[in-house]
Amino acid sequence: MDISNTQEVKVFDLELNQKRKNTYTGKVSSFEGKDNDGDNKYSSWFANFVGDAFEKAANLKNTDTITLLRAKIENQYNKDSKMRYVTITIFDFEKVERKHTEE
Repeated sequence: MDISNTQEVKVFDLELNQKRKNTYTGKVSSFEGKDNDGDNKYSSWFANFVGDAFEKAANLKNTDTITLLRAKIENQYNKDSKMRYVTITIFDFEKVERKHTEE
């Protein structure tokens, strides 16, 4: 699946991937709406930041919010664990700057 529309996600646990050249690896979380009880519902994904996103990811901090501009969802098989993992490969994003208001 290819993500071409804008989608906001929060970034967590971002680190330079030692096994893949020019790749940052981490997790992203997206808001999916409310469940039947009215509670917020989120989805979490493993994420690889490559291409233009690799350079930009170096400046991200834990819990920063970004808007995905170009990304792809993949279902990858890990030979070592013999399991499949859904991951997002992020090619480009913009950091969302939140303005703090004082009350």
